[in-house]
Amino acid sequence: MSATEEKLKQLRDDVAELESLEKIATRPRIRDFLQIQRKKLETEIISLKTEPIQISSPAAAAAVTPAGSQTYTVKISNYGWDQSEKFVKVYVTLNGVGRIPSTNVTCDFSASSFHLLVKDLEGKNYEMVIKDLLEDINPTDSHFKVKTDMVVVFLKKSQVSHTWSVLTKVEKKLKDEKDLRVKQPRNTDDPSASLMTLMKDMYDQGDDEMKRTIAKAWVESQEKQRKGQDAFSTTME
Repeated sequence: MSATEEKLKQLRDDVAELESLEKIATRPRIRDFLQIQRKKLETEIISLKTEPIQISSPAAAAAVTPAGSQTYTVKISNYGWDQSEKFVKVYVTLNGVGRIPSTNVTCDFSASSFHLLVKDLEGKNYEMVIKDLLEDINPTDSHFKVKTDMVVVFLKKSQVSHTWSVLTKVEKKLKDEKDLRVKQPRNTDDPSASLMTLMKDMYDQGDDEMKRTIAKAWVESQEKQRKGQDAFSTTME
């Protein structure tokens, strides 16, 4: 499975889960929020399907950086990965990386990590550091290849034919915690408590934008509840 196919699969799974949450949500604000998040992912799926990915042989021409120009380092956070019996392959898309000198691209390996560094690509350096891999790798037999617009890192498995479920131990821990929460029985007698648990799960796993949206909805809900209680107290007096 290619990096694009893997990302598409994950996005489709996320959309399916959001659709399930929409069906059980009872508050209009929560349903609207879930629908917005689902549409964002659906738009990303459409964009990914139409985005061309080139993985042809690297070009021979080398990029020349003007004298006196300054470069800064960009942390690489977007990547895809898949695996074979012997290797875990990490795909990093960098437009034009095949046109810079081969010496500008390096990758250092340890038994549990790798450090990819791309220097002076259109005036920028790109760096990717992955620590605490799910399982140990063989640093000596690990390597990388530079394509026209992509760097592919090959991590040699220490345990051949052993399937990795995720790339790092941190991801494995988060996945296990999520699976545990899903298996735990919900309090069906209290819909409010069930929804609060759902919102907490979404907050813990969401990006910064999702967390801000959930936090805002929570504050507004608490404010309305407080005003309702104040009005009730005034009436009783």
